[in-house]
Amino acid sequence: MVKGFTVIMPTYNQASFIRRAINSLLKQTYSNWELIIINDGCTDTTEEFISDFLKDPKVIYIKNKLNTGLGNAVNQALEMANYDYIAYLPSDDYYDDFHLETLKQKLDKSDKITLAFSGVRYDESDSTGILVYRKSIGVRPGYNLSMVQVAHRKTNDRWIEREECVSEDLFFTFWRKLTDKGIFVSTDRVTCEWTNHPDQRHKIIGEMYGGGINIDNITMYNIQFVCVLQTIKRLMNLKYMNLIAKRYLAVKIP
Repeated sequence: MVKGFTVIMPTYNQASFIRRAINSLLKQTYSNWELIIINDGCTDTTEEFISDFLKDPKVIYIKNKLNTGLGNAVNQALEMANYDYIAYLPSDDYYDDFHLETLKQKLDKSDKITLAFSGVRYDESDSTGILVYRKSIGVRPGYNLSMVQVAHRKTNDRWIEREECVSEDLFFTFWRKLTDKGIFVSTDRVTCEWTNHPDQRHKIIGEMYGGGINIDNITMYNIQFVCVLQTIKRLMNLKYMNLIAKRYLAVKIP
């Protein structure tokens, strides 16, 4: 097995953020990696925005006709992974320059270490629209490990897919599988950022329909309604990102 990282990037309608994510990978101080992008049925301009990156031989691009859910998308990439370490880079999050290097240093210390995780920056902005940024050296209080924080050894374990009904969060379910393989260690350094934004709701809603979590129509309606109320005032925070995206589309050479 090749030494290095397979970086898995599942994406669904994140055109405004995905270039930032890919550029953060290109800037890594550790450069022995491949990127597998799973376009899980995007209906926006994602493919056009990343067309120049797709010429890179280190980038593998898979396009699903339909949105199949997070579990299936990640499993597609795991089946194709060529490297011995697996990292995750959701298309709306990003790495600091030395993120992969610090994770690798931990994983290389012992074969008993199955998973390493970094600290993470995140925002806890509420409906007021005021940005409130936090940092966590380990797991965010009240949450499981975020995908962007994690790197682990390649195993035969797979994520829960749509045909399986589970009550636990998908992240927790997969991380729990890996605890049987070895120990988890922290880098004790904040080297990535988890991005909170209104369009992230698409991932959550899509996951509920297609990623292994059952939910009735009434509950789904309530979730969508509450999400709209809580995020209307925060839409202005995306104005700058959207302007960048539109400007790129306007000047991009075919």
